[in-house]
Amino acid sequence: MYGIDIEHDNLLTIDKSSGAGTIIGSIGFDAQYAQGMDFDKMNDVLYYAAFNITLGAHLRIVDVTTGNTTTIGQIGDGSMEIDGFVIAESPSANWVTLSANIGTVPANDTVQIDVIFDAGAVTNPGTYTSEFVLNGTHINSVMNMPLTMELLSIPILTAPMTQDFGDVELYITSSVPLIVGNAGAGVLTGAVQSIASPFFISGDTNYFIPAYSNST
Repeated sequence: MYGIDIEHDNLLTIDKSSGAGTIIGSIGFDAQYAQGMDFDKMNDVLYYAAFNITLGAHLRIVDVTTGNTTTIGQIGDGSMEIDGFVIAESPSANWVTLSANIGTVPANDTVQIDVIFDAGAVTNPGTYTSEFVLNGTHINSVMNMPLTMELLSIPILTAPMTQDFGDVELYITSSVPLIVGNAGAGVLTGAVQSIASPFFISGDTNYFIPAYSNST
């Protein structure tokens, strides 16, 4: 963890277990009022939302080995102080995992990495996209591999396991509504194929049930 000592204008490392600070070096300017910092973990860069009377609000890059900072440019109109500065990370794709995400590839060799798609990790139908990103010590340019999972709109039939007609008198017809439901994301269509005597179905035996709804 890193912090700024605005009293002496130094970059510090902070021990998260004790809170103790260790000076790395000078940030190279007079920091005043609110300051904010966060890491861009994808690029391993520490960005610094700095402020002082002369420059106002401006964005800097921090050299974590020396403490020195390099100005990128003004933030907005330069009037605001930012103390809750955050670099947003890409949302994790919990529907795709890798069999390994760290390791070593020997010279002139290959390593197999399995890409595992899990449709059970998501609930809504649609197209899900992500990227397979390779970071390492390679010097050549490597393109990110796009990953796509198409979750279809699947209907799910629900119906009672039993149907109770209660006590029925001889020669009297009794009817009970049978509720068929669709718990899935797709449209459910079909028909009741047969029913044993003395029971019969009154009305249309075909059904068309929209997603997440019921039909009698």
